[in-house]
Amino acid sequence: CLGFGTRGLKPGGECRDAVRVALRAGYRLVDTAASYANEEDVAQGIRAACLKREDVFLVTKLAPADHGDIDDVREALEASLRRLDTSYIDLYLIQTPKGGSVLDTWDAMLQLRSAGLARAVGVSNFGPQLLAALVAEGREAPEVAQAEVHFAGQQRPFATQCSRAGIAVMAAAPLAGGRLFGARTELGGLAARKGRTEAEVALRWALQRGFVVTPRSKDPKRIEANAPFGFWLTPRDMADVEALDRGFASSTSAAKAMQMPWEAAIEELSEVSDDGADEGKGGQRRRRRRKRKGKGKGKGQGKGAGAASGGGGAKGGGGGRGGGSAARWSDMLTGLR
Repeated sequence: CLGFGTRGLKPGGECRDAVRVALRAGYRLVDTAASYANEEDVAQGIRAACLKREDVFLVTKLAPADHGDIDDVREALEASLRRLDTSYIDLYLIQTPKGGSVLDTWDAMLQLRSAGLARAVGVSNFGPQLLAALVAEGREAPEVAQAEVHFAGQQRPFATQCSRAGIAVMAAAPLAGGRLFGARTELGGLAARKGRTEAEVALRWALQRGFVVTPRSKDPKRIEANAPFGFWLTPRDMADVEALDRGFASSTSAAKAMQMPWEAAIEELSEVSDDGADEGKGGQRRRRRRKRKGKGKGKGQGKGAGAASGGGGAKGGGGGRGGGSAARWSDMLTGLR
């Protein structure tokens, strides 16, 4: 599936116009996040494209500062719903594995899916260790895992772990930020032989791997050029692209998050100042969480997952649905490009 990414697109017109162009060019999935500060512009772009809400697959993310229990996560999701002018999110992701207890946050995500506020839930920037540990803790596997995946940074352990757990892969930055393009590069040579652009080859490789891709651009011509795919890479072509993997990451922070060990991911937030004056709402949430420290795990296991698994609790009923998650996600994308 071809989606459109909005990270880095400025609010106030740039993001709105880019989303409108993308949707008119045939994109039907739009990926945003609360931390991008452009959710309102995404909603404006959808309206400007004259599309119905049900014709667009909306993805947004829970900001790290909003990790916590069901109250924290619900508050953040409802704020995103207001900004996006919608009653539900098609896919809601934990943006990165930091900011509090992963287990409590994931349990809350499952509960909000059961409430109908999100139709699918997943994670972003979770490495293979975190994905495996989440399921080992008895939780349901994420339906989708987003990470920076492209021809120069293929994230093979991550992709393998997702395949084993039945997790669909959403490839963020599928063009490697455009930093490795050039006529003299190996990808450039392959593109020239195919009579295609490097971007087209990079996206086609990811799509043939079964990934959802979310290229982003503010240039209308580039947005439109990334949309049509009237060619196929041969097995030899695919092997040539596979050989280009060099472990490159355009985002060092995302790469660092992908390496986070499970023990660090489930730790509570660090202490904040007594008054939290410079912390805003996030500081208030963190102080509330410190007061709950020691009982958060039990609360998450009993409350968050019980609603999501039909009363069976997160543990025991959680991992069982993991194998069908990718299939359910695929069904939701039926009819999208």
